[in-house]
Amino acid sequence: MSMDCVIEISIPTDNEGFSLLQCSFCGEYFKVKSEDYNDEGILWVFCPNCGLIAESYLTEEVVELASVMFQNKMENEIYQGIKKMGRKMGGGSLVSISSQRPIPLHESPLYSTIESLAIYYYRCCGRTAKVRPSQKIVGSYCLFCGVRDFAIEQS
Repeated sequence: MSMDCVIEISIPTDNEGFSLLQCSFCGEYFKVKSEDYNDEGILWVFCPNCGLIAESYLTEEVVELASVMFQNKMENEIYQGIKKMGRKMGGGSLVSISSQRPIPLHESPLYSTIESLAIYYYRCCGRTAKVRPSQKIVGSYCLFCGVRDFAIEQS
């Protein structure tokens, strides 16, 4: 028996259209526009802080929400299966099956938090991203090509 479970989570953007991401290596938060993140011409997204390529840049909040949503969905599927099995057995059976409807866990909404990030223009790729303002001084890796840029121009 194969059961596919698809959970869709919409990651909100801030007023300028940037989505919050988090590097799984160094924990750095940064923001990127959805069209840049989903551009098929960009093979990898680099962390602006450590320069590494992570498998996922989902924030801890998104991962936690996905886990809660999955648990709620699975508990409901199990409940429905037990309820269906109980109906199939009927009232004349020696064994009866009953279950209580599970109480779903609270699914906290996502917000585009961390407003202290500043928009920076990466000359190498002609794209913008939001990073910590201090990265203008210490330098930043371009999110789109990985080049270390010490002279990020503010847009």
